[in-house]
Amino acid sequence: MIDNHIQSKQIFIVERQHKWREFSGETLKSAGYLVKKFDDYDELESAVFDRPDLIIVGCSKATLEEIILIKKLHHYNLRQLVLSTFLSWSEMRDFFLAGADDVAEKPFNSQSLLKTVSESFDSISIKERNMIKEYEVR
Repeated sequence: MIDNHIQSKQIFIVERQHKWREFSGETLKSAGYLVKKFDDYDELESAVFDRPDLIIVGCSKATLEEIILIKKLHHYNLRQLVLSTFLSWSEMRDFFLAGADDVAEKPFNSQSLLKTVSESFDSISIKERNMIKEYEVR
């Protein structure tokens, strides 16, 4: 059964590794998310005006190209989840400083991917509520 709050969420996935892009796309679609997949950062950037609920950026490490992409997505006020096979603490920090909402290790099975995405939505919601509270205090 598909959860209605999931069904309305649109997720963009940008990942250069074909197998992982297909695996993650099919996993999220089967859970009820609306999914668009991209293998190229420029292609993704041309689609950001569709205002997805989350953009998953898959990468193997934090290169300048990924950092620039995260900064651009942050500039458009889009939520991003960076998934990587391995990141050092300093690379994770670089992604957060560039504006990533969440950074996690690439899940290697469907359940882990769905849990990571769900937790990412939860942490983003908490962050947004805290920002609203902070604004109300001012």
